[in-house]
Amino acid sequence: MMRSPLQAVFHSYAEIFFLQSRVLGVAIFLVMLIEPNVALGGMLSVVGAYGFARLIRMGREFLSSGFYTYNPLLVGLATGYMFRITPLVALLVVMAGVLAFVATTLIANVLTVYFKLPILSLPFAVVSSLIYLASLRYGNVLTPAVHGHGLLRGDFGAGMPFWVVGYLKAFGAILCMPNVAAGGLLCLFV
Repeated sequence: MMRSPLQAVFHSYAEIFFLQSRVLGVAIFLVMLIEPNVALGGMLSVVGAYGFARLIRMGREFLSSGFYTYNPLLVGLATGYMFRITPLVALLVVMAGVLAFVATTLIANVLTVYFKLPILSLPFAVVSSLIYLASLRYGNVLTPAVHGHGLLRGDFGAGMPFWVVGYLKAFGAILCMPNVAAGGLLCLFV
């Protein structure tokens, strides 16, 4: 049996697809390893958010589902897609994960209590936009990520109809990995 913190981390991956499955979360994490930089960004962000939640003594029942940590995960994936993970970027990713967690908690409460609306990925959009805008100011410090150097290299879309390639790339882009191999593997698992 998986321990609670690790279980919560993997639930974050499944929660992106509105599912509650630790096994699916592990499978999605393994697919993420195709692009190690993106995977590391996501993991750092969600672990930072979970650590902050434990620091402020947020109850375990709130953290066990992944509802509060899937937006920080998305922020980490997007940051890992934009920048090569260096010690400075790792610190930025952890802080962005904490900010996304706080934004998720705040926006979820406001939208649920006052408007009866779901939160979806609004905190991800807000925090990722802030990270991108801040990176424009500090472009000489942050190194852009290089894509296509992950574990599965090559043109996996060769010989496929353009619409299949487009679909698989779009499905992979949900997790900031717009390539055919990632999209195909995600389609198998989800």
